[in-house]
Formats: sequence, C-alpha cells, structure tokens
Amino acid sequence: MAWAGAVHLDPGQLTYYGTVSDIPLHSSIAIGLILVTEGVAELTDEAGHTVELRPGGPNAAVLPPGESHAKPMRPDGAPDDTRAVLAVLDPERPEGQRLMARIGADRHRPQAWVDAAAPATKLVRPPAPDDPAGAALVAEVVRELAAAEPGPAPRVHPAVRRAAELIPARLAAGVELQDLAAEVGLSASRLGHLFAVELGLPYRAYVRWSRLQKVVQVLREGATLTAAAHAAGFTDSAHMNRVCRSVFGLNPSQLISNLTWV
Repeated sequence: MAWAGAVHLDPGQLTYYGTVSDIPLHSSIAIGLILVTEGVAELTDEAGHTVELRPGGPNAAVLPPGESHAKPMRPDGAPDDTRAVLAVLDPERPEGQRLMARIGADRHRPQAWVDAAAPATKLVRPPAPDDPAGAALVAEVVRELAAAEPGPAPRVHPAVRRAAELIPARLAAGVELQDLAAEVGLSASRLGHLFAVELGLPYRAYVRWSRLQKVVQVLREGATLTAAAHAAGFTDSAHMNRVCRSVFGLNPSQLISNLTWV
C-alpha cells in the first residue's frame, strides 16, 4: 500500500497520519516517534533484532538519532492495513530533548525504543477529526513521556540555541561551522562538541536536518524538486534525494505524493 495521509509541519517537527509502507534500513538524523493505530508494524535494527507494534500490545516507540533502523510495516503474512502516526522531531526542540532523555544510554536496542514510549501506550489512538496529521496527539504523548521522566528538562547551551536559530536563513549560501561559531562567541571545536553532546547530532548532521526542513517547507509551497534543492543549499536534486532518504527513509517525491498538507 502506498503512503496516503495527512502531513503537518511545525518548525522542527513533522507529523504524519495515514497508511504506511516499508521503509528500508537507514540512520536518521532526527528523533522519531511512531504510534501504531491499526494493523501491525515491525522495527528492525542493523543487527536484525526486531520488535512488533500493534494495537492492544506495545504500540509505540521512540527512535533515537544516529541508530540504524528499518520499518517493515507489515510482517510476512500480515494484512495490508497498517496505519500509524509518525513524528520526526528536531533534537533541539524541548520535545526532542525530552524524548532523548527517555532513551538514555541504552539506545541501541529496539526493545529500548519500545520501553521509552511505554508510559504513553494508553494514549495511542487514531487522531481526532480536527487533528488529521496527529500533531495534537503527538504533543499529548510527548507531555506524558516528559512527565514520566524524573528530574528537570535537559538544557541546551544558549550558543547552540542561537546557532540553531541562525542556520535556516543561511542554508542556500552555505553554513560553515567556523563562521557560525565566531558569530555566537565560541570556537568551532567547542560549538561542534556542544552540538554532538546536547543535541545528539554532529554539526553537519544538524545542518542536513535543517536543509530537509527547508525542502519540506518549499515543496509545500508548490516549488519543484530542483527549486527546493537549491533553496535548501543542496548541490542538486540527486544530493537532496540521498539526504532525504537518510532521514526519512523516503525520497522527496514520496513525501509529497498522495499526501494532504494540513
């Protein structure tokens, strides 16, 4: 079954609800959240370990950045009817930080991804009619998971926040770490270290994620794939396709076909 559903984009967060198809093994540079509302879904890691999500059982998982995973949405012999809410979150967002804290150090096992979402399994359901892409449902789930995480919310260094604010407007011209570091008052090595430690992503990976947010925004406004690639600072559309697949497991044309933006 092809992807068909509703998509909503907020700064640093994309949510989707609808039918889902297989996503090949990939290592995302963003934080993922999956809530299965109908059918059966499997999550598989690079070593072949698998967990199954379905209504009435474990039905949710948090997917940390940098961990290779695949989403073969229908195990062999399962009906072709899987529907899910999928969210992709910027690790710099407070919501992303809370989800990262839920994973902790044990981020390499699929079972840990399911365990991280366990406190919110009771909330998983099809989104309400006025929430077609599941954005409000995702916010509710994240609040529940944040409440289950003891201690204060993780903090992000002010220089990292400032750098993250500056990046989007500079994508087309290029965003060099050294130039950005000077502007926020840190050395390049220090800023790069803070991105990796506090956001869970190397600086270059964070810039790739920012480029893809720009692609989605421009495509939503009706631009061609080539125009979107240039606006986001990719070398060409082929470069954009490769990076898009590394984050979402899908290419840009798959992201915009059969989807309703809300």
